[in-house]
Amino acid sequence: PLSVTLTVFPGLVVSFGRTKREPIPEYGYDACDETVEDCARLLRDVVSAVTAGSFGERIVYNHDGIWHETWRSTKIGSRSSRSRVTAEQARALREEPGSDDARWAH
Repeated sequence: PLSVTLTVFPGLVVSFGRTKREPIPEYGYDACDETVEDCARLLRDVVSAVTAGSFGERIVYNHDGIWHETWRSTKIGSRSSRSRVTAEQARALREEPGSDDARWAH
């Protein structure tokens, strides 16, 4: 599922995939000078990536541990992230819909 939650801070949180959470505004403090237009562009970018099938995630097992990787590619550009997970967390993620390597489109 894709959901948008209104929060006090940062303002919006977009949830998608198995565990991905994207705050909008992205940084949420005055020094970054994020505009409403910047935030709207980021929201469209995230929603477009999920609905177009250009957001994906996977569990990666290698010599230095187990990783949960996510990526998306849109008109604005590409983004990826990687976080270490425990074997228990990897099992829980694998129980979610999809597979070890999933592209999401809704």
